[in-house]
Amino acid sequence: MWTFGGGFGIPYKKYDGENRLPLDELSERFTALLAGWSKETGFDGQFIIEPGRYISAESSILLGTAHAVKNNGPTRYVGTDIGFNVLARPIMYDSFHDVEVYTPGNEARTGLMQTVVGNICESGDILAKDRILPEVKEGDIIGMLDAGAYGFAMSSNYNQRLRPAEALIGADGAAKLIRRRDTVEDIMAPYNI
Repeated sequence: MWTFGGGFGIPYKKYDGENRLPLDELSERFTALLAGWSKETGFDGQFIIEPGRYISAESSILLGTAHAVKNNGPTRYVGTDIGFNVLARPIMYDSFHDVEVYTPGNEARTGLMQTVVGNICESGDILAKDRILPEVKEGDIIGMLDAGAYGFAMSSNYNQRLRPAEALIGADGAAKLIRRRDTVEDIMAPYNI
């Protein structure tokens, strides 16, 4: 048996027109390549491909609230209650996640260059740097897209931050709480105080 790992990528920059991986074409070409190699070498085993984040990345969005907006020199910062404790990929890998801004009543706003930051008080807690987004105001909801792979799985209670709840929206549109929000008691439970 041969296993191919590492997973397939997803179009993280959807709003910039990044194309999706053409799985049908990849399957045809990979199958032909492996069939040729098997015939040439006499291999009569099984091949397994691990699709990785391709399966789950786009299944989730991380929602938070803009709590502060300020300008520091030419940079406009949007402070959120989303920190790298709940979305570690940007700080660990400099990963790109598209951002959506949900305004009251879907109010249309002019796009501005903004940097979305977390609440951890660390210099690297930057979720999205220098992005053109609708002008964010305090109270707006921020959505970090493609948080399904390595989102909650990599989350922590760093700096005593609580992890968010997880909700599942079924095919029928009904929402169901599948993991409750952390509490302070959850953080303190392992300690014998």
